Amino acid sequence: YNLCELMQSKYSDFGTEDFREYIKRKKDTRLTKAHNDVISINTRIMDYVLAKLIEIYGDKPIASGEPSYWALGIENKNAKAKAYQKMRKAMFAYLDILDLVKIIRQKENWKHFEGVFNIQMPTEKKGKTYYLDWLDDFNELRRIPAHSSSMRLYDDEHYEFIGWLNDNLVPRLDTAEKALK
Repeated sequence: YNLCELMQSKYSDFGTEDFREYIKRKKDTRLTKAHNDVISINTRIMDYVLAKLIEIYGDKPIASGEPSYWALGIENKNAKAKAYQKMRKAMFAYLDILDLVKIIRQKENWKHFEGVFNIQMPTEKKGKTYYLDWLDDFNELRRIPAHSSSMRLYDDEHYEFIGWLNDNLVPRLDTAEKALK
């Protein structure tokens, strides 16, 4: 769209409706705050889950040489294998949000994470045990700043969801993080 932007600077009516929508989203003043919010929430989720696993299982190495939180707190073999392939020393850093969902839902872990992450979205029906669908939506959202490009921008639904996260998740994280200290 760079060439189109040059043309539009000379001819204000230049461009398709899609192009005009792209320009509108690109100039949206909420973009920087949204990027920062998404990155912050992602970091806080990762850091909290790691800290909680260390609190529950400890971080002392077991016979295999793995930290106990890693060996005992993470049952999902695929998540571990992915992390092993990327880097052995800082394995937890190579888990992604969808891996964390599996870790959070583990039978022995759920009771420790339910109060922070079990958040019913307005569109979800009542009666579910796990209200974690928002993490799938967040995983999609975090791809915008993680794989930033001029073509990958937030829309109004994204901004609304970030607001929902700030209202529903962030206060829970604030409380839970304080309890860890």
